[in-house]
Amino acid sequence: MLGFMYAAAVGGLRDYEKAAHWYRLAAEKGYSRAQFSLGVLYENGLGVPADPEESARWFCAASSQGDVDAMLKTGLCYLNAKGVGQSYEEAFHWFELASEKGAATAQFYLGYLYDEGLGTAQDFGQAIRWYSTSADQGNPQAIGMMGVLYEYGRGVSRDLAEACARYGLAAEQSPPDSTRERFVKFRDTLLEKLSDDERARSQRIAERLARSLGKFSEQVRFSSYDSH
Repeated sequence: MLGFMYAAAVGGLRDYEKAAHWYRLAAEKGYSRAQFSLGVLYENGLGVPADPEESARWFCAASSQGDVDAMLKTGLCYLNAKGVGQSYEEAFHWFELASEKGAATAQFYLGYLYDEGLGTAQDFGQAIRWYSTSADQGNPQAIGMMGVLYEYGRGVSRDLAEACARYGLAAEQSPPDSTRERFVKFRDTLLEKLSDDERARSQRIAERLARSLGKFSEQVRFSSYDSH
């Protein structure tokens, strides 16, 4: 908690070096949240030199104790070869564990691995299951990937109006970055192909989806203090 207070500037100025010091003491005694938080500091070079290997080491330590945030980060380390050798099988393992505990971002990545057949056999049914589960929590990438499946008929009947609706909702849910731009482009490209009746149906689908999802705003926070 002392590390958290320094990281979050609770009661004083933010000091990542002191945060790292106290996180390390707790992490070395086996406290999983401190291990995760120390991994975040090494990942981002906050109070310590950026060190992917050290970051991955602490994420793995916290994951082995069941920390869900760390499981997601460990999966990403293996997926992207950050501090560890790339292993889609290991990524799948950690994403699956985190997904079963309800982590929306991990569910998206698990769907992606099933979709592409990475670390597991390709299975569009499982991809749809996990994309949908993640989308139900408002994850914009998962919402958009459901659009891709509908556009190309992967595991579902091809439906451009449905795809267009999901692209639009994914764009609305995304922060103003390249992800939003990509889904806006996908949506606008499909809109040009739809008839007036199909556009109207796509709009109705989008409104239905928005109501069911409750207009979530997905903000995945990996900060040691936001995720404490």
